[in-house]
Order: sequence, then C-alpha cells, then structure tokens
Amino acid sequence: MQSVGRQKFMAFEGLLGWAAAVTQAKRVTAASDNLSSEAHRRANSPVGQDHRESILRYRLANQSFQTERHLFCNAAHKLLEYRNWVQDLGFLDDALFEELDNFAHDIDVMRDMNEHVIEYFKGEGKRPHDWIHKDGGGSADASSTIDTKIGGRLDWEELGAAAQRLLEKLKPLGPFYPTPEETAADLKAIINETASTPSG
Repeated sequence: MQSVGRQKFMAFEGLLGWAAAVTQAKRVTAASDNLSSEAHRRANSPVGQDHRESILRYRLANQSFQTERHLFCNAAHKLLEYRNWVQDLGFLDDALFEELDNFAHDIDVMRDMNEHVIEYFKGEGKRPHDWIHKDGGGSADASSTIDTKIGGRLDWEELGAAAQRLLEKLKPLGPFYPTPEETAADLKAIINETASTPSG
C-alpha cells in the first residue's frame, strides 16, 4: 500500500487528467453533428449507387458517434472515481466538487449502461430499472441520445463545461508531492515486495 502522501499525489494528478478528458465533450458534439449531416445526406440521396454510399457513410458516422459517446461516459466515470478518492483522502474542500457531484448519479448509471449494453440488450443487466429514463419531456432508453443527453439524462455539453470550470479551480492547486519520508517508505515497501516475490 502506498503512503497517504503518495496517494494524494496520484489522486490529484488523476483528477486533473480525467477532468481534462471530460472537457473533450466537443468530440462527442462533433461526432453528433457529423451523424446529423450524414442522416440528412442519406435522406436526400437518390436511389442507386450514391444512396448505397450515403447509407454506408451514415452507418460509419453512427459508429463513430457511439464510440465517442461511450468513451465520454468512461472518462466521466473515471473523473468521478478520482473525485471520490480525493474525498476519501480528505485533502481538498468538497465545495470544489459541488457542480460535478450534481452529475454523479447520471454518470454512474450511464457508464454502467454503456459499458454493459450487451447484457442489457440480452435482459441480463444488473440495473434494469434504470434502462428507461422518464422526465417531464418524455422517456428514453439508455442506448438513445436526446439532443445532447446520453440516455436522455447525461448532458455531455453541460458536464464538459462543468469539468472545464473544475479544471480552472484545480490548476492553481498542487502538485501534492509526498514528503521525503513518505517517498522513502514507499520505495522501501516496493523493494521488500519485489524481494519477496518469487521470480518466474
């Protein structure tokens, strides 16, 4: 086990990295815009070779969008994991994370639904009650996208903007280097662990 000082360093650096990743929500927007463009082109292409090519372009654009959407959910979940690690270590004010915390439930649900979508399609997911999301504007299943909301609930543009604001608050802080004593203890633990591990 790493020293508390080393954990603080790793937790903060990971927090910065994943916040930066979530600010890349514009990649999801670009993929969504491309998908809309290809859908329009497909709808207006004449029957024949051009139509077949437009269908292929649409399918590829859809897969690109689904990939960006999935990676965004994973990055958001990693940001949440590091936020929770920082909270466990208790070295940053929880007030820094109030905006991010408002997204926590939707991040958790949508990461699970996207990561295990095959299980859900087969009726084997662990949270079937969360597959359909209902709000005042209607309902959506977790595989759908409504405007900029993944599964009708997790807005990638809003979360990306919140991550950018969090990043701006975090940049002046840290780095939280472990003390020389903690570094020495960590190195000693690694040496002892390596020495006690049988060679292969």
